Amino acid sequence: MNSVIAYLHLRSHQLFSNLAKEDIYRILGEVTLKRKKKGEIFDPSANNSSQIYFVLKGKIKVQNLDQAGHEITKGIIKDGDFFGDLVLPGSSAYEYGTIISDEFVYFTLSSRRFEELSLEIPQLSLNLSKELTYKLKALEHRYASLVADDVQTRLIDFFSNWAIEEGEKLGPEVSLKNYLTHNDIANLISTCRQTVTSILNKMKTKGNILYTRSKIIIPNLEKLQKYAN
Repeated sequence: MNSVIAYLHLRSHQLFSNLAKEDIYRILGEVTLKRKKKGEIFDPSANNSSQIYFVLKGKIKVQNLDQAGHEITKGIIKDGDFFGDLVLPGSSAYEYGTIISDEFVYFTLSSRRFEELSLEIPQLSLNLSKELTYKLKALEHRYASLVADDVQTRLIDFFSNWAIEEGEKLGPEVSLKNYLTHNDIANLISTCRQTVTSILNKMKTKGNILYTRSKIIIPNLEKLQKYAN
């Protein structure tokens, strides 16, 4: 890949966006650019050495299997994320990823070398600290929601956050490309598929959401958020 294009790719990642030009080129000499296509399995355990993965473009659905052999969706990894393996906090089960975007583009770097670079480049260390703090707060919020909120509130919060992060806004309306099933959403908010389907049907009847397999339209995001109450 052309060095200028590679530089722009790496700089587009939030972990490296404010680094000095010479530091980015220094990191470029260490990383490897890779691509995967929709439907491919992402299995970090297949590597012989520990790696860090920096997502430039695309999405992975993190999954594992329950005792009955059913796939359970544990989370979604998106543009700008980084990770060392797919075992989420609080889980000891083997987990893998399925590419759910048309293309998945990422850089890899050995964990040991990334640790060294974080010590050698102060701004990278600061960026890493900020990102880990943000992820921890998001995890704390998720657990607090499980304890304090009912399923309808959790579902509406899920769609609200999804709309804010990825939605295309036109006035009060927000549209989303749908890449999750009812079962995926149920796994992500810790409920069952039937409950998600029932609540979504009520929301559709009231005109608060339009939901298909490929697209989601929220006519009025503020109104939807008020519906939770």
